[in-house]
Amino acid sequence: MQNMIIDSNDYIQDICFDYYGDRMAVCSTDRKILIYTKSEDSQWIKISGWEVRKTFKLKLRKKRKSC
Repeated sequence: MQNMIIDSNDYIQDICFDYYGDRMAVCSTDRKILIYTKSEDSQWIKISGWEVRKTFKLKLRKKRKSC
């Protein structure tokens, strides 16, 4: 298991991985959605992120098992 720092100032609400486990989406209570990709040395690198306007709770998926 590896520790990683997520660029968020609040609690994580949902995490979703792609089918291969190489990309990860994270949403938090500060209304940020962040996208990370795994590098060749297995470090997670943030490649994108944005802030959602008004919302009560973020979910990255409905009832599907993958992103």
